[in-house]
Amino acid sequence: MLAVLFEGGLALLALGLGWLVDEPPLHSLHWSWNDAFASLAATLPMLLMLVICLRCPIGPLARVRALLDDFVRPIFRGCSATEVTAIACLAGLGEEMLFRGVLQGLASRWFGAWMSIGLVNVLFGLLHMVTPMYALTAGLIGLYLGWLMLWKQNLLLVIVPHALFDLAALLYVIYSPAPEINPPAQRQERS
Repeated sequence: MLAVLFEGGLALLALGLGWLVDEPPLHSLHWSWNDAFASLAATLPMLLMLVICLRCPIGPLARVRALLDDFVRPIFRGCSATEVTAIACLAGLGEEMLFRGVLQGLASRWFGAWMSIGLVNVLFGLLHMVTPMYALTAGLIGLYLGWLMLWKQNLLLVIVPHALFDLAALLYVIYSPAPEINPPAQRQERS
């Protein structure tokens, strides 16, 4: 419930801030079949990055994986697939309305399109600072989403991939087998 309130609150924050700075986030949300299909295709590179991060937990990626297993899994373990879907959809909507719909548009007026993508996504990464690698990963995903927004000028093209990415990540973390506490390699080393 807290996640739903938080992510939904970001959408309300985006609407209010957008109104204050004359950058309404939903102004750039347009339905088109081409953009809907493009948004599905745009999800694939993000999912590939997720698979690499989850399958190759070495160095800083191991800390991200441990965070997901130790912190995220217990928080969301009791959620149904419907609840996880609602959280992921609200995260895609709220975060993209705020970051790409309001902040990127506002920063673009002040600093230009390319500089706005960089600045907004440094902030996006910092606000995801759970670990430095997690912040870097979020910042890179934000750069990608910022570029998509600049390319198509349609919030749909960033909301859908963001929501689908979050949904896939949450479902994987929640429903994948929990990691072993003492993997066999470590048990043998201790013998």
